[in-house]
Amino acid sequence: MQINKELQEIIDDNIQNINNGIKKACKEITSFSQPQIRNYLHESASIKLRDDRISNEILSLFKKENYQKSKIKDISNKFSLYHDDVEKFLIRKTHHDLEKKINKNSLADKLLEIIFEDSGFDKKRFNFIRTNLANLFPYSFYHFILNGYNKNTVGIDSGIMSANAGDSSEHFFVARAILAGFNASVVDVRSSAYDVVIDINNRLLKVQVKSSDNDVFSRKGRDRGGQGIDPTDPTNRGKIVSSKDTDLLVFVMKKTGTIFIFPKNEIDKLPTTLKGRDYIKNMENWDLIS
Repeated sequence: MQINKELQEIIDDNIQNINNGIKKACKEITSFSQPQIRNYLHESASIKLRDDRISNEILSLFKKENYQKSKIKDISNKFSLYHDDVEKFLIRKTHHDLEKKINKNSLADKLLEIIFEDSGFDKKRFNFIRTNLANLFPYSFYHFILNGYNKNTVGIDSGIMSANAGDSSEHFFVARAILAGFNASVVDVRSSAYDVVIDINNRLLKVQVKSSDNDVFSRKGRDRGGQGIDPTDPTNRGKIVSSKDTDLLVFVMKKTGTIFIFPKNEIDKLPTTLKGRDYIKNMENWDLIS
């Protein structure tokens, strides 16, 4: 990271206002744009939070504040850091520290007993698959206790990361589809109304892939933005995915890799925004691809 002394001084002088509302604060800073300020803060955080002295001091202050989320802004101000970067660091660190404290073998035995007792399953039948469950547990549990898959560990530009995350979901779905036995491929043309094609008995199915960090998904595409783009122009507004555009609509939950599959006859019946938990029958249901 190249230190910009002018920008650093501006951030030092305005960090409290930035943490209280970056959009409003950046309007009052005319010499740098909001993306410039936000990206600089992100890069600065990726360096400062790797410094053991700074990270340990932040952890110590957070402990003194009884781990209250509302105090993160005050802590961030002391180090001229953006509160969102500090909060993500504290979440990640807490998950990692908790993971180290857990005896996974002991926990696996306890969990399997709970599953058996809660299921009311025949003991011999449960023991038939117990080894499978025990072998998978440490790896599935690892992602659970660490808050899902790692994201942007190298601190690249947030705009680039957002685009890359969308690409990763498309490739992730293709990898899962191939593993499930389908012939699938990502569509390279970004202007296409669909992201993936699946070949079933020489018949091509068009697939639109959407993703989210949690289980709340949107059928609506993103509005086009950036310098020189008119956000009020209808052609720059995100469109709602319909059955006219695609044969399958797929949602990927990026933290867990969980996939929800909706066939053509269900797409137009979906609300614009939906929660995966309300569509359990579509979760990992690869039989819907036909």
